[in-house]
Amino acid sequence: MIEMIPILKQTIGNENVHCVNARELWQKLGSKRQFANWVQERIAETQAIENVDYFLTNLLKIPATGRPSKDYLLTIDLAKEFAMLERNAIGQAIRRYFIECERKLQQGTYLIPQTYADALLECARLESEREKLALEVQKNAPLVAHAKAIAVTDGILIADFAKLLCKNGVNVGQNRLFAWLRSEGYLMQGNKPYQCYVDRGYFETSATTIATNHGAKEVTTTRITGKGQIALSDKITKAFLKGGLQ
Repeated sequence: MIEMIPILKQTIGNENVHCVNARELWQKLGSKRQFANWVQERIAETQAIENVDYFLTNLLKIPATGRPSKDYLLTIDLAKEFAMLERNAIGQAIRRYFIECERKLQQGTYLIPQTYADALLECARLESEREKLALEVQKNAPLVAHAKAIAVTDGILIADFAKLLCKNGVNVGQNRLFAWLRSEGYLMQGNKPYQCYVDRGYFETSATTIATNHGAKEVTTTRITGKGQIALSDKITKAFLKGGLQ
């Protein structure tokens, strides 16, 4: 089982910086190139700055030849760039591992995967979460679009509200919307809103007097406000998806 690269803490002045040993990264990436050439070329490619993006260790290893060799400590950001430049699957996996390490370090949990296999499993879990989030965003897209559309909209007739919902993927229809609003206790039988929802700012009413063969008659017009549209859109959409508005 391949062990992942340990995250090291390096103190630079008064600041703690999390770093990765460049030689260990080189080994885990499986590079066939000589380490010294590889690290120098990667530093040049990324335009990394010494004592900012990477650091030379004070303790030098003495290999069998007796000649000291430099050890480089890379910041996690630079290590991610090095991994990405490998342009292969293991480089991508290690880059994602570093991203997850950063996230957990920022949270203060320090629960970092210690093996390559564990890191791959963690990457798969994160990818699954991203897919779920993408599906949730897609499902809620009509509601979000509708909320943006009505952000600057004044009160509109409930029939027009039904049309607006239809345009945004919630095909409820005027009659079904009125029936739902009555069944859920927002409107009375005559399609007038209950006063409590008028007080909350969900609806507004206006009275108009019209002439009929039987004399003058007062007609009340109900409009649903922008606040009411936003407040009820989510409930209407969920009811529609569950089949409650079919």
